[in-house]
Amino acid sequence: MKNKIILFLVLCFCINFAGIAQSTVHESVKFQSKKLGKEVSYSIYLPDGYATSNRYYPVLYLLHGYTDNETMWIQTGQMQEITDRAINSDQAVPMIVVMPDAWDTWYINQYDGKAPYEDMFFEELIPYIEKDLPCPEQQRVPRHRRPFHGRIRLIPLFFASSGYVQCLRTA
Repeated sequence: MKNKIILFLVLCFCINFAGIAQSTVHESVKFQSKKLGKEVSYSIYLPDGYATSNRYYPVLYLLHGYTDNETMWIQTGQMQEITDRAINSDQAVPMIVVMPDAWDTWYINQYDGKAPYEDMFFEELIPYIEKDLPCPEQQRVPRHRRPFHGRIRLIPLFFASSGYVQCLRTA
């Protein structure tokens, strides 16, 4: 057992020494939504160097498909490996990726008002992420919170906002 621990520590040291990216993914983090009246889960990807950096990072909100959840991109989509590879090869800039759970809401408010997911997303989730990972006001471009359709372009696998670029930094 002692030999296995030593081998593990040596491998960790070698990986760090070799300069392989040490991005971090936190799965199934939760926050309490007042709009939905329950906890909402999300997973978050933080790029290599995030914990010690003072730089600003763009944020990508990566949406799962119907019947999946906030862990799908990590567990079956190889999101961390693909994002690390893209960043390390300069095909993408270092960024934060947030993957919220939307159950079967299609990311919109339910017609009967029972599940105002769209409202929760813009009025609670994004501000919660901003508060957790603050960004100075002068670095923000104003965003348009409503209406959802037209401001957000749904693209297979992820969405891109036409209203703002959200930047975050370490505290």
